[in-house]
Amino acid sequence: MPGPTQDRLSTEEEVAYKDDYSGHPIIRTLRWLKKEQNLEGSWSSPKDPHAVATGLALLCFLSHGDTPASDEFGKTVEKALRFLIAIQDKNGRFAGTTTNPAIEHGIIALALCETYGMTQNPIIKDAAIKALSVIIESQLPSGLWSSTYDKNGVPDIEASVWQIRATKEAKTAGLWRDDKRLEMAYANAETPIKAYFADGTYTNSLAPVIAILQRNGNDTAYRTATETLNIRDMNWAKPPYSNPIYQWYFITMATYWHGGTLSDSWKIIVHATLSRRQIVVENGSEDEKGRAVDIGYWVSPSKEERYGKLYTTSLCCLMLMIHYRYPASQ
Repeated sequence: MPGPTQDRLSTEEEVAYKDDYSGHPIIRTLRWLKKEQNLEGSWSSPKDPHAVATGLALLCFLSHGDTPASDEFGKTVEKALRFLIAIQDKNGRFAGTTTNPAIEHGIIALALCETYGMTQNPIIKDAAIKALSVIIESQLPSGLWSSTYDKNGVPDIEASVWQIRATKEAKTAGLWRDDKRLEMAYANAETPIKAYFADGTYTNSLAPVIAILQRNGNDTAYRTATETLNIRDMNWAKPPYSNPIYQWYFITMATYWHGGTLSDSWKIIVHATLSRRQIVVENGSEDEKGRAVDIGYWVSPSKEERYGKLYTTSLCCLMLMIHYRYPASQ
């Protein structure tokens, strides 16, 4: 079992980590994703359906600030968007969202909302609104969602988390003005989600719930819940969950919104651990100028993680991106 400092970067390494663009784990990841993209614009693997893999990979580039106009990754982003629009039917659903339809659709909707917020592209807006309509219409009477979008299905927290994230991003992108039902869908989900930790008994599995409803760290209930999370270490050798990457991703979000020393401490652990654990392929690809560059990815320490290497790599990249793009604690 690794000790709490086994994956900690030295001061000198941390300086180099911040200053060396080419050697940054995020850049290595984006270049790996660029190389792994399929010709038609999707990402996929035997364990990563193209719907979820493409949505998450696209989120990595968007979080880095890339749009179709970007120099190195613009074509990658454009191809991914074209693919997602091409597989969306007239009812707003996406072909290939069959393994866990609600999770996969929610991730794509989130990516489209973020894209629209960055580009204001009317084609993306239309696709995002159609995708959000599916989420609204599939909401259960309880306010949550089933994993299959079945209106008579059983509420599923992981599926619900991604629907709520999509509706929140729709607000940020300005789409609540275009469909008033979105605000109601979000409001209807908030009460049943809060009920999962209303009794004050918190577990680390509640990190996704805390992160998606947190109000920039100002709500006492969420702050108290966040402070109970186990953030002493990312125990890669013996992870405390069956789906550690998913849990660590939302713990990173929760602590970031909490802010202060809690966020700063977890940031050090995340950056050090993921930089150490990234599998680096030296000179594995070329940049936009034809120069050989390193690329990198991650493999989950748990065989029970819901999806495969593309899913794990994207969530690890997004964990790093939270502090890379928004370095100041809230």
